[in-house]
This record gives sequence, structure tokens and C-alpha cells, in this order.
Amino acid sequence: MGAITLGYTGEKKEKIEVSGLSDGKVIAQEDVDRVFEEFVRHYGQKIFNLIYWKVGDYEDAKDLTSEVLLKVYKNLPGFKGKSSLYTWAYRIALNHTNKFLLKRKVKKFISLDELKAEPEVRHSEYNHVEQNELNRIVREAIGELPSKYRDIVILRYLESRSYDEIAEILGIPEGTVKSRLNRARDRLARKLKGVIQI
Repeated sequence: MGAITLGYTGEKKEKIEVSGLSDGKVIAQEDVDRVFEEFVRHYGQKIFNLIYWKVGDYEDAKDLTSEVLLKVYKNLPGFKGKSSLYTWAYRIALNHTNKFLLKRKVKKFISLDELKAEPEVRHSEYNHVEQNELNRIVREAIGELPSKYRDIVILRYLESRSYDEIAEILGIPEGTVKSRLNRARDRLARKLKGVIQI
């Protein structure tokens, strides 16, 4: 008996596993429901968050999350364990969401400020209006980034992923991740000069 690595959690990157599974690289059909339930319990919200930040619409994000989770479930028997299940599902979510955006030619944006853990409490209506305007400007700037840069910004700032995790998720070398993130920062800095400091 072995274990399937779902993913990692926390600062210490503690491994989350589903144990008691048959040895081998493929998940047996009788274990699919149990693995899927554990996966959704630990990572369903993170998958939703990724999709929501990319499309910017709650209802679309709910629908896309359901579609992605269905794809994950249907393809679990073929999962070979070359990466964590989360990394594999994350790739499915990124690809599915990117296809959705291309089909609809919808540009929805994320805000770097929204990517931070807890929003600051504002005490005056003026500050709230000012913050909303700043968020709009940042969302537009990020939305104008090519997808290859926007995805890395989401993974780095929304998911707090390391360079090697981003490389694994996107299937690109770590050096490419670093250079694309630097290019994304440079583009954002130019677009947002005088508005915020990146």
C-alpha cells in the first residue's frame, strides 16, 4: 500500500496525502471517489479562487470550477503521480480557464491589491472610492498583460507559489518563470508609473 500526494500546505509545505492506496502509479477505480473527496476538501476553494481571479465573475467562476472538477474526477483513473494531484489539477484549471477566455474574448482582470490576504479597513468613503479606482487601474494593467505573464502573476501573488512550483504547474523552466515575472513587473511598473510602486 502506498499514498497519493494531493499537494502541500502551509509555510512548511507539509505534504497532504491520501494513504492506503494500491501500489502503482495509477489510481484504482475503487479509490477514485475517496481521492476526489479529499482533493476537493483540501483544494476545491483554491481552484475556485484561481478561476475567479482570472475571469473576474463569480457565476462564471462557479461554472468553470464545476467543469474543472468534473474533468479532474473523470481523469483521476489516468493520473500517474508524476506531480502532486494539485499541480496536475491546477494545470487543468489554467488550461480550461484560458480556453474559456479565448472563446468568449472576455477580458476580466485581477488586482494585485485583491491578491493580498486581508483587505485594509477603510474609515472614510473617500478612501474607499480612491481604493476602488486604484483597484480598477491595477486590474486593467494586469488584464493588458499577455496570458503567459498574467498566469505567473496570479500564481506568484495569489497562490504564493515558489518559482519551482510555478515552473512545474506551467511546464516551463524555472528560469523562464523568473524572466517572465520580471517582464510582467516591468510592464506593470511602466503602465502604473505615478499610480503605485511595483
